[in-house]
Amino acid sequence: MLLHKFSQLSAIILLSSLVGLAQEPAKPAAPPPIKSTAPEPAAPNPETPAPKPEAAAAAVPAGAPVITIKNMCGGPQVDVGSTSSQECATTISKEQFEQLINAVVPKARRTEMPNNMKQNMARQLGQLLVMVHAAEQRGLEKDPEVQQRLKIQRDSALAQALNVKLQEDATPSDAEIDKYYKDNPSAFEEVTLQRLFIPKAVASKDKPVDATAEKAAAEKLHARAVAGEDFDKLQKAAYVGNANPQAAPNTQMGGRRRGGLPPDQEGAIFALKQGGVSELYDTPGGYTVYKLIGKRTVPLAETKDEISRKLQQQKFKDAMTALTGSAPITLNEAYFGKEEAMPVMPGMGSMPMNVHRMPEQPPSAATPAPPAASKKPVKPKTQTPPPPPTQ
Repeated sequence: MLLHKFSQLSAIILLSSLVGLAQEPAKPAAPPPIKSTAPEPAAPNPETPAPKPEAAAAAVPAGAPVITIKNMCGGPQVDVGSTSSQECATTISKEQFEQLINAVVPKARRTEMPNNMKQNMARQLGQLLVMVHAAEQRGLEKDPEVQQRLKIQRDSALAQALNVKLQEDATPSDAEIDKYYKDNPSAFEEVTLQRLFIPKAVASKDKPVDATAEKAAAEKLHARAVAGEDFDKLQKAAYVGNANPQAAPNTQMGGRRRGGLPPDQEGAIFALKQGGVSELYDTPGGYTVYKLIGKRTVPLAETKDEISRKLQQQKFKDAMTALTGSAPITLNEAYFGKEEAMPVMPGMGSMPMNVHRMPEQPPSAATPAPPAASKKPVKPKTQTPPPPPTQ
């Protein structure tokens, strides 16, 4: 996952973080170590495990060069790849390289970086700096379009930094999480259910469906469920005449919380007592019957992370709404024409502002209206009844 994230970073972002490194003069080579008169240490035991790359990297001094680009200096008279007798190089120290990692890799993922990924990152950085050096020798940084792109990249980096800061500031406290849990008890009710699904037959020219007889058969199975008959047995009976009897779904649904069931059925199902059986629900694909096996309130310890994410999303959205709402934007209609919704252009990207509102919260007045529906009517297609809901 981290490799995918890093591959999405543009060369310009890396450039903006490290353009100054290529201009730093190469540090003088460290003097050779003084030979000790102590006896040579014994040869390492082949059975002794080699130190891990992380441990070896940690032992490297902060100022030690970890990337060396030969034949590249800050002076404009030296060309890339020069074979000049004067030795010239640009070096990146461990401290500088790790500053890059800290700038482009999220804190939570830095410890996940494998060694080969750091190597790949280092080589890409080296190649980038070679190109930067060549571009500077050609004076490309003075090009007005390049200067404008650099300004846009700076503005984008600042906006993204603010975005991250607002998300960090939106992290809820334990007190806020506890209050939300206590104020929304119904959100943490959980029912354990069994479900009996009775499929409807698919009509055809040669074999029409008798909807009345089909419903009567479903009502008989429902009556047997109310009488206490085993749901697994009834599920097999519901699929006896099906073209694929092996397709009978599992009756065990496990735990379901509010929002995890069809809205028109949820209230009645949560109102059932233990062992109670629901009414027969008529759906497009078939008839459904539920049996309540158990009910509980999910403890705070199990849902704390979920609440934290919801509150953080909401606080972040509120902060963004307040920020953008404090500075209304008006376009000159004479120049731009009448404003209309347009899709994001490929490659332009956008800030991650489409944070979903928590279902427990009422929508705010600042919530934008949904996009207008297409004017061209869509002709409905004939479809076969859908399968039962996935568990």
